[in-house]
Amino acid sequence: VRMNSKSWLRFKDVKSELIEDSTGDESLEIWVLLDDDTTDDEIEGQTAHTLKRNIRQTLRQCSVTRFPYVYFAREREYDPSL
Repeated sequence: VRMNSKSWLRFKDVKSELIEDSTGDESLEIWVLLDDDTTDDEIEGQTAHTLKRNIRQTLRQCSVTRFPYVYFAREREYDPSL
């Protein structure tokens, strides 16, 4: 995802699932799977935070009422059983 010429994330896939959160509310779990060469700094950096905010804003604009929990992981680290 290119945010500007200096910051970007190399994503491989996006997974989502309808869940019930710890309080019993219906929620949405979203995993953004990144290239295995993505650094910790990139995952924790401003570009990732901006992408997370943009995902939430887009879902609101599309009238999605479930709260989206957005997570980032390298593709090799993603475990769908968790």
